[in-house]
Amino acid sequence: MAQISVDAVEGFWRHNKWGEIEVKVEPSGEQGSSVDIIHPLYGSQKMEINEFIKEDKLDFFGFKGALHGNKIIWDNGVSWTKIENGQTALSQSLEASLAALREHTMLAS
Repeated sequence: MAQISVDAVEGFWRHNKWGEIEVKVEPSGEQGSSVDIIHPLYGSQKMEINEFIKEDKLDFFGFKGALHGNKIIWDNGVSWTKIENGQTALSQSLEASLAALREHTMLAS
């Protein structure tokens, strides 16, 4: 199998049970880069990229994952699905609230 690229895992993901996860790539000097994985249960976890991506597999808290298109399937039965349009549920909710507020303000004028 092919090596998983950093670009393939960077971004926002939807956990099948616990909400949203963000995988951020952060430069960490001469050794290369690290990832900061912001998980709804485990909080922010930073690790070297080569600890998270191991050739064609992912490793997070000892769980092994395989990337299949826009989905990561973990060996504990959990899946993460990539949020392709870049909008998280929070940003969508905030935008909807702002639109409703603007509409209400215009109607009140």
